[in-house]
Amino acid sequence: MSDRFDHNNSLPGARSLEYDREIQLLRNMESVHLRKKAAFDELLRYTYNNIKEADQTDSEHKNP
Repeated sequence: MSDRFDHNNSLPGARSLEYDREIQLLRNMESVHLRKKAAFDELLRYTYNNIKEADQTDSEHKNP
């Protein structure tokens, strides 16, 4: 009977389930990170384009 348990007296399947949950958690965290990165990149692109357009508009008003 002791061969069914690991050194912590828990079933090997329970350890496997815990590992699967940890892997799923890491995948979810990675997914959140990638979505946040994509949103941040989009915000940078939007900001850069608006600054560039504002500079062009200012230069057109100064030099008609």
